[in-house]
Amino acid sequence: MCCFNRPKSSRPAAFMIALGPQLSELTGLFVEKPESVTATKGKDITFVAKVDSSNLTKRPVMKWLKGKWLDLGSKAGKHLQFKESYDRNTKIYTYEMSIIKVVDGDAGGYRCEVTSKDKCDSCTFEVSVQAAQEDQQDNILEAFKRSGDADEDAGELDFSALLKKRQDHSHFQRNIFHLHLLLS
Repeated sequence: MCCFNRPKSSRPAAFMIALGPQLSELTGLFVEKPESVTATKGKDITFVAKVDSSNLTKRPVMKWLKGKWLDLGSKAGKHLQFKESYDRNTKIYTYEMSIIKVVDGDAGGYRCEVTSKDKCDSCTFEVSVQAAQEDQQDNILEAFKRSGDADEDAGELDFSALLKKRQDHSHFQRNIFHLHLLLS
């Protein structure tokens, strides 16, 4: 297992890590690292890591972790899916982790660690989750209905339709501001 207890800023570019009777050298095995993202709640997201195995004597093993120690490999299922492929021409392994239908609990720090006999590498990335955006922005005028006759001045404004459509307080405040401007 490859573990990195020292902060990145104090680590040398390559150093030795004790792994029981073996020593493992920190190397630059990653060709592509997962990047930090802001995911939309309810959508799927995929992280990709690519590892160059041309200088490795043994097939690399990838571990995906959340937080400091939670191994996500044991959590594979409908919500977390993992994929691995190998390109024989370039000797590059591609590892993918997909989060299906992102939820708030998926936010946080993640890490992927790759090990191969006497070499290891690690990288970190962050996931933040944002609420799903409303797909359609309704016209403010269409949100209001007048009760009574078709005459513009007849009846009262019915705000109930607007209140039902807009649960978010900020949208409501913005719409009231626009209504005030329109009626002025």
